[in-house]
Formats: sequence, structure tokens, C-alpha cells
Amino acid sequence: METCDKCGRLYSGEYCANCHVDTDNYSRDFPNVTWDEVRDHLVKRLLIDDESILHGEEEYFWWPAFLCQHVYKEDEGRFNDESPDNWMQIVAETEVGRMSEELGLALADEVNSEFVHGAAIYDEGALTLRTSFAFNPLNRALLKIFHEQILAQATLAHEFAIKWVEIEGIEFSHSNHPESGPRDNPDDLLGVFWGDTYSGGEIMPDFSQALAEARAVIPQLMANQGWAPGFSNDEVNFFLKGNASVGMGVRPSDPENAKYGPGIFVYANDMGYQMPLGPQETNTLNFVSSELGRASQFGAFLSKNYIGELGPRMTAFIPYGPLAEDRFNPLNMAITITNFAAHVSKCCMGTFWLLDEKVSTEPTESAGDQLGNRS
Repeated sequence: METCDKCGRLYSGEYCANCHVDTDNYSRDFPNVTWDEVRDHLVKRLLIDDESILHGEEEYFWWPAFLCQHVYKEDEGRFNDESPDNWMQIVAETEVGRMSEELGLALADEVNSEFVHGAAIYDEGALTLRTSFAFNPLNRALLKIFHEQILAQATLAHEFAIKWVEIEGIEFSHSNHPESGPRDNPDDLLGVFWGDTYSGGEIMPDFSQALAEARAVIPQLMANQGWAPGFSNDEVNFFLKGNASVGMGVRPSDPENAKYGPGIFVYANDMGYQMPLGPQETNTLNFVSSELGRASQFGAFLSKNYIGELGPRMTAFIPYGPLAEDRFNPLNMAITITNFAAHVSKCCMGTFWLLDEKVSTEPTESAGDQLGNRS
């Protein structure tokens, strides 16, 4: 066993599982993250052309079809006064339309049954799909997941807009590029996740074995971070820490694997809340999640996702593409998965923490009154 120079924890092998860094090549000189790095990565990986994008100051607007996706830096800072590392909150939003509260809550819940890459939130008359990433120098590997998430966001927003075209009472948020005007055709990249079947290319034959090897490493990585083993079977492994429960696994029969390619589901629960939730309550939870600082909104709460004693569940999904990039290094794949799961769990637990804060400071008609008290 060795002692990590960064965090002081014991580790074995080449990697400190707590820090998720290669200890043999570890350097404190990780470059700080910048908006330019994020923008350049997203524009390159999403193949965004000049005619469909409008740049602003630490933001951009992209028209992949008739709805606009807004990507922007929401906040930034340092972990503490002594830390050399910075962090940056990056948000991607696509507004689908405006409607009544009753309709908006129902449609948000419908979207969240399929949108496992962020959350659909109804607020102030508008239904918006939202994904956020708390980006820092030690989690650059998650940027490749984030760009796939916001591609899925743009795709689903357009799919649902087309699906709902006959529903009365929706004012769709159609818009055009202010200079290029309306697109003649949707962006070809929307076709990757369009419909029920993944169209991003051939599934590599060695991927399943690499994923199995990565999953075999995950329990040790989680144990190194203080998580105790919970329920497990051939498809999923759960881990427990205090009131937090987090699960990672494969669900081959679920439609997400067909739409986004074979990937990994991540589930997070706060076991301190023990009540079923309806569309109003889950919309409140997803809205509160969006207010968290320095947290990644990679998944959503859904009214039907109440799992007995585990309480309300946040569900997220890592699609095939970013996992396949690590198919020749299962350890890197496992580290990416556990890092992603840590973000999902932090967002889930932070949501209920912030909700408790609101309950203690707001008058009677607060979100907390809709959800009840922590058990």
C-alpha cells in the first residue's frame, strides 16, 4: 500500500481511487478549466457549423433544428482559498414551449421518463430540458459524457415537440438563427439518438468484455471512497453511505440501451425521504436540483421512481459512446463510471439538503410543504 500525495489516503496499484488520478504521473499542475476549453470541445465534438451557432460572452446558442439550445457558464470559483483548482458550472438548456401549469407538469414527467441525461423542468410557464456539469481540472474525463448528454437533450426536445404538435395549449419555442435564418434540414447529428434505435455506429465486439471488467473493479473503487456494499445481482450493484444509496449497472432490456447504445444506468437515492411523489413534487425536486451550486444535474427525479425504503430516485445514464472510448482500458472506464456516479449522488443528496434549507427559511407554501419532512 502507498500513501497518495494529494489526499493522504492509502491505495494499491497505479491509481488512487479517491482522487482518480494516475499516481505515478501525478502532478499538481493540472491546468484550470476555462470557458474556451468547454466551448471548443462541444463545438468540435458536436460538429457545430458557423451558420447554426451564435457566440456570446461565455455562452453560445445553437440551432440544430427549430429549437435553440443555450449553453453557458452559470458560475465559477475555487474549492477553497488554498486550492489551486478552480471549478465552473456549465449549463445547457433547450426550451420546448410555454403552457399551463397542469399541462406543463404532466409533460415534464413524460419527458423525464425518457430523458436520462438531465431533467425536464416546468417553471414560470415554460417547459425546459436542462443539463449541467460542475467541471473542474480533475474531472475532464466527464466532458466527453457531457457533450453526449446535451446532444441527447437537443434530440429529445425536438422529438417531443413533434410528438406534441397536435396538443392544444402549447406555444412552441420555435426560433431561427438571427443571421442565417431557419435551417433547411435538421442537423445530421440529431440522427444519432433519433427514434428508438442507436445510429452512432457499430457496437464494438470487445466492448461488452471491457464493460464487464470495469464493473468488476467498481466495488473496490467505491470501498476506497467509504461506500459499503448493498444489494447486487448480475445487472446492478448498490452501495451505501449514511442516507445515500447509489447504484450502477446494466439493464439490457431497457429502451435506453437501444436508443443510446449499451451503457450504464446510475441510480441515486436519499433514504431519509420515504414517500411516493407525484408530478408536482418531482418537478419541485428537479427545480431544486437546478438551483444547487457546484453540482452536476446529470439525471432527474421521476414520479414513478419511488423505490420502497430507498425513497425517491434520481436516474441517469452513461451512453455507449464515451464508455467505448475507454474499451482498451477498463480501469479508466471504471473510474469514469464511479466519478459520474459521485456527481449524481451529490446532486441527489444536495437536492434534499437544499430542500431542508428552504423548509426552514420559507413560509407555509414552500416546496417542502409539498414533500413533507425528512423521516
